Amino acid sequence: RKARPSASSLEDEVSTMGISAIKQELESCGISTKLFIEKSELVNALVQARREGSKPITKKQDDLIPFHLFATSSSKRISQDKRKYFKTLRQVIGLDVPNRQLKWLVVSNFALDFGYLLEQTLPDILQFHRVVVFYSDGRNS
Repeated sequence: RKARPSASSLEDEVSTMGISAIKQELESCGISTKLFIEKSELVNALVQARREGSKPITKKQDDLIPFHLFATSSSKRISQDKRKYFKTLRQVIGLDVPNRQLKWLVVSNFALDFGYLLEQTLPDILQFHRVVVFYSDGRNS
């Protein structure tokens, strides 16, 4: 088992790193560096992150998709390999996450198909204490 470096040796090690290397390691652990001005602040943040055992976040290729499309009845006709880009309303809202207590649902869309929304998702929508819908059919913008 590898011995943990002493506090001073860890600080010394991080202090010898360049600013861009420190920022890169912090950001790879999911720590924003935008508010740090001095190098000493970056050093302290990285030393603390290492002491707390922060590890770089690895992303799978699917995590890099910048957006997802909503799955509808017509998306079922799309090939299986392309369906990975589609999410159901349940998945987007996170209804299947254990012990999640959601109180509000806000729906905003100018081309909302209320028939589909009510027929396919009504049981899920009824779980919320409040539902707010911003709607326009495009004629009264």
